[in-house]
Parts: sequence; structure tokens; C-alpha cells
Amino acid sequence: MAFAVLLVVPRAREQTPVQIKQIIPEVAEPVSLASCNQPQPFREARERFERAYFANLLQLTGGNVSEAARLSGIARQNFYAHIKRLGIVTES
Repeated sequence: MAFAVLLVVPRAREQTPVQIKQIIPEVAEPVSLASCNQPQPFREARERFERAYFANLLQLTGGNVSEAARLSGIARQNFYAHIKRLGIVTES
């Protein structure tokens, strides 16, 4: 059985909002866990994954938060809370 993980370029914790278009190019091709050179703390890895995940949903839906929330299976209010916590801004 083969496993793959999604890695993104490390980013320092930011205080300023991040536009969706700035996040998506960071997503790298899936790679084997064995090829990871520097393991990341779980909290940082999860935050990078969540930032890419929510930004990708918003990009797929053209910035429509209600539709992105529906696709993710998360209540719209919770979706807003996640993107606010991650510093992702929509173009509305």
C-alpha cells in the first residue's frame, strides 16, 4: 500500500490577511512521507493544510462562501470562522 502527503511551502505565521490567489500556488505535488526532509510540528502542518484547503474551496466556487461551505460539509458560520482564523479574505 502506498501513502502520499500533501506538502506546501513553509510560511511564517502572518498577521496580515492573505488573498486566496497567494495561497494556491504554494500547494505542491503529493510526495511520499519518506521523502520529507524536515518534519513539521503537527499544528503548523495542519494550519498549512487548512489554509490551502479552504483557499482551494473558495477558488473553486469563485469566492462564494456559502457554496464552499456546502462542498466542505461545514456550516457556513463555521466556515467563516475558519477562514477568519486562517487570515483568508474573500473578495466581497
